[in-house]
Amino acid sequence: MKQETQVLHRSPGKFTSEVLGVGLDVGYGELKGFRRGMKPVEEPAAVSELSGTRGGWSEGEPNFALVEKEEGNRKRQFFVGNAALEYGDVRTGSVDSSYITSEKYRVLGLYVLDRLAGKNPASLVTGLPVEFFAGKAGELKQAIQGWHRYGFDIRGIEVLPQPIGALTDLGRDWDWNRLTDVDQEGRIGIVDIGRGTVDCIEANKGRMHPTIRGGRNEGVSMMHDELYQYLMKHKPDYMPERSEIPGIMRAGGVEWYGEWVNLDKPITRIKKAFMERLVTIISEVWPRGTARLLRIVFTGGGAAALEEYLREGHGKAFGPNQVLIPDNPVQANAIGFAKIATIKARQG
Repeated sequence: MKQETQVLHRSPGKFTSEVLGVGLDVGYGELKGFRRGMKPVEEPAAVSELSGTRGGWSEGEPNFALVEKEEGNRKRQFFVGNAALEYGDVRTGSVDSSYITSEKYRVLGLYVLDRLAGKNPASLVTGLPVEFFAGKAGELKQAIQGWHRYGFDIRGIEVLPQPIGALTDLGRDWDWNRLTDVDQEGRIGIVDIGRGTVDCIEANKGRMHPTIRGGRNEGVSMMHDELYQYLMKHKPDYMPERSEIPGIMRAGGVEWYGEWVNLDKPITRIKKAFMERLVTIISEVWPRGTARLLRIVFTGGGAAALEEYLREGHGKAFGPNQVLIPDNPVQANAIGFAKIATIKARQG
């Protein structure tokens, strides 16, 4: 069943007393946000502040502003997402649990809220990588509660293990009717392949297994880095920006001196090498193999990039009949979170 991603309107609209359900997925490399009926947010997780020393060195206009009410209504302006890559001095963050309390995370989250709900009351659901969830969920919830000082009206906050989003997206519609039995079946493996991490967890009849979980800080950015190095070595005159690499990988080539250069061979080699790393990660989480799993749900940007290889089953690592990929794997977590947030908003 295809997800509803059509654009009904491009701004949150006038103030309403209705509580809006927003799903937020702040990754290390990608930012996603979803609200039913709105254009989804899907941009690089990049932030640059306009100031005398950071950002603003180009003619670009900042695309986001925050007013800090507790500091005399001090206004700060930011380049966020694609604008940060184009115009700003981009802030980078480490791939660890400190990311969730960083200013970068806060600006990215508020940017999504602003685009999808404005200052309207919102129910917000987001997620954390499974390795950080037990120790950091409460800390993230407390941090989000502090966002009210920027004028945002967040009525409810829930922090879930990241893969719950994709499982909900596959299993439930917007009225919580059942789409499939995947969230109530037996043993389900969930593999979230993000830009910065690969996150694995097992669910059994909708409940997360307390110990079968794991992953690595090795996401699809590794493939992007390898393609970038290939281009720098073999097409040095091309001089690509790193931000261009995901698009080049999706397109399978580049325009170079007015001619199309096919890069299928190096891209195929890079993808197959990453699949070998992915199989190693899966075998570490399920050392006895995946044969007893009813399904393996692959989600995240990596699932979109590697879909043809995942559906083949990649040898005996997992069976093709086990593989389940959401219609929109890049946004699946955010869509699932938005469905949960919408139901919670209705319940009050």
